[in-house]
Amino acid sequence: MEFAKLKVFTSEELKACTNNFNKMNLVGLIQFGKLYRGKIKGCMTRTEGQDVMVKIWDKKSEYMAFTYDEYLMVKEEVEFLSNPTMNGHPNLAKLIGYCFEEEVKGVVYDLSPLDTLHNLMVKGTLN
Repeated sequence: MEFAKLKVFTSEELKACTNNFNKMNLVGLIQFGKLYRGKIKGCMTRTEGQDVMVKIWDKKSEYMAFTYDEYLMVKEEVEFLSNPTMNGHPNLAKLIGYCFEEEVKGVVYDLSPLDTLHNLMVKGTLN
Protein backbone atom coordinates (compact mmCIF):
# COMPACT_ATOMS: atom_id res chain seq x y z
CA MET A 1 0.00 0.00 0.00
CA GLU A 2 1.00 3.59 -0.56
CA PHE A 3 0.38 4.68 3.04
CA ALA A 4 3.81 6.33 3.14
CA LYS A 5 2.66 8.97 0.63
CA LEU A 6 -0.41 9.86 2.67
CA LYS A 7 -0.42 12.54 5.35
CA VAL A 8 -1.40 11.39 8.81
CA PHE A 9 -3.54 14.21 10.19
CA THR A 10 -4.19 14.88 13.85
CA SER A 11 -7.66 15.62 15.13
CA GLU A 12 -6.47 19.16 15.87
CA GLU A 13 -5.40 19.65 12.24
CA LEU A 14 -8.81 18.48 11.00
CA LYS A 15 -10.56 20.76 13.45
CA ALA A 16 -8.41 23.66 12.30
CA CYS A 17 -9.06 23.12 8.59
CA THR A 18 -12.85 22.82 9.10
CA ASN A 19 -13.09 25.65 11.62
CA ASN A 20 -13.81 23.21 14.46
CA PHE A 21 -16.25 21.22 12.30
CA ASN A 22 -18.36 24.35 11.87
CA LYS A 23 -21.92 23.82 10.57
CA MET A 24 -21.19 26.34 7.82
CA ASN A 25 -18.61 23.87 6.46
CA LEU A 26 -20.93 20.87 6.70
CA VAL A 27 -21.55 19.56 3.18
CA GLY A 28 -23.86 16.77 4.22
CA LEU A 29 -24.71 13.79 6.34
CA ILE A 30 -23.69 10.41 5.01
CA GLN A 31 -24.34 6.84 6.08
CA PHE A 32 -21.30 6.66 8.34
CA GLY A 33 -20.98 10.25 9.51
CA LYS A 34 -20.47 13.72 8.06
CA LEU A 35 -18.70 15.47 5.19
CA TYR A 36 -17.05 18.85 5.73
CA ARG A 37 -15.34 21.26 3.37
CA GLY A 38 -12.08 22.66 4.63
CA LYS A 39 -8.86 24.40 3.78
CA ILE A 40 -5.43 23.17 4.79
CA LYS A 41 -3.03 26.00 5.39
CA GLY A 42 0.23 26.15 3.46
CA CYS A 43 2.51 24.88 6.22
CA MET A 44 1.11 21.37 5.76
CA THR A 45 0.89 21.35 1.96
CA ARG A 46 3.63 23.81 0.98
CA THR A 47 0.99 25.84 -0.88
CA GLU A 48 -1.07 28.92 -0.15
CA GLY A 49 -3.90 26.69 1.00
CA GLN A 50 -5.51 23.55 -0.33
CA ASP A 51 -9.25 22.98 -0.52
CA VAL A 52 -10.18 19.62 0.96
CA MET A 53 -13.16 17.46 1.80
CA VAL A 54 -13.05 15.83 5.24
CA LYS A 55 -15.10 12.69 5.85
CA ILE A 56 -15.61 11.97 9.55
CA TRP A 57 -16.97 8.67 10.82
CA ASP A 58 -19.58 9.04 13.55
CA LYS A 59 -21.04 6.02 15.32
CA LYS A 60 -23.91 8.25 16.46
CA SER A 61 -25.03 8.87 12.86
CA GLU A 62 -28.80 8.64 12.58
CA TYR A 63 -28.40 6.86 9.25
CA MET A 64 -26.61 3.85 10.74
CA ALA A 65 -28.73 0.72 10.91
CA PHE A 66 -25.91 -1.46 12.27
CA THR A 67 -22.74 -1.17 14.30
CA TYR A 68 -19.36 -1.18 12.61
CA ASP A 69 -15.67 -1.09 13.33
CA GLU A 70 -14.39 2.46 12.68
CA TYR A 71 -10.80 1.28 12.39
CA LEU A 72 -11.74 -1.26 9.72
CA MET A 73 -13.83 1.30 7.79
CA VAL A 74 -10.99 3.85 7.67
CA LYS A 75 -8.40 1.18 6.86
CA GLU A 76 -10.48 -0.25 3.99
CA GLU A 77 -11.17 3.17 2.48
CA VAL A 78 -7.49 4.14 2.66
CA GLU A 79 -6.41 0.79 1.17
CA PHE A 80 -8.98 1.01 -1.63
CA LEU A 81 -8.12 4.56 -2.65
CA SER A 82 -4.36 3.94 -2.26
CA ASN A 83 -4.44 0.94 -4.58
CA PRO A 84 -2.39 1.72 -7.71
CA THR A 85 -5.33 0.84 -9.98
CA MET A 86 -7.59 3.32 -8.15
CA ASN A 87 -5.08 6.04 -7.30
CA GLY A 88 -5.38 8.78 -9.90
CA HIS A 89 -8.59 7.42 -11.41
CA PRO A 90 -10.40 10.41 -12.99
CA ASN A 91 -13.76 9.49 -11.42
CA LEU A 92 -12.50 9.17 -7.85
CA ALA A 93 -11.49 11.84 -5.38
CA LYS A 94 -7.80 11.93 -4.57
CA LEU A 95 -7.07 10.77 -1.03
CA ILE A 96 -4.41 12.94 0.60
CA GLY A 97 -4.51 11.69 4.15
CA TYR A 98 -6.32 10.21 7.09
CA CYS A 99 -6.78 10.58 10.84
CA PHE A 100 -7.25 7.75 13.28
CA GLU A 101 -7.31 9.08 16.79
CA GLU A 102 -9.65 8.28 19.65
CA GLU A 103 -11.53 11.55 19.17
CA VAL A 104 -11.67 11.74 15.36
CA LYS A 105 -11.57 9.09 12.68
CA GLY A 106 -11.68 10.26 9.10
CA VAL A 107 -10.15 10.71 5.69
CA VAL A 108 -9.13 13.83 3.77
CA TYR A 109 -9.66 14.23 0.05
CA ASP A 110 -8.30 16.81 -2.37
CA LEU A 111 -11.12 19.14 -3.40
CA SER A 112 -10.12 20.84 -6.62
CA PRO A 113 -12.87 23.40 -7.21
CA LEU A 114 -12.33 23.54 -10.97
CA ASP A 115 -12.68 19.81 -11.50
CA THR A 116 -16.38 19.78 -12.39
CA LEU A 117 -17.77 19.86 -15.89
CA HIS A 118 -19.82 22.94 -15.02
CA ASN A 119 -16.78 24.87 -13.77
CA LEU A 120 -14.69 23.83 -16.77
CA MET A 121 -17.44 25.00 -19.13
CA VAL A 122 -17.74 28.33 -17.33
CA LYS A 123 -13.99 28.87 -17.65
CA GLY A 124 -14.20 28.11 -21.37
CA THR A 125 -11.52 25.42 -21.29
CA LEU A 126 -13.55 22.85 -23.22
CA ASN A 127 -13.57 22.88 -27.04
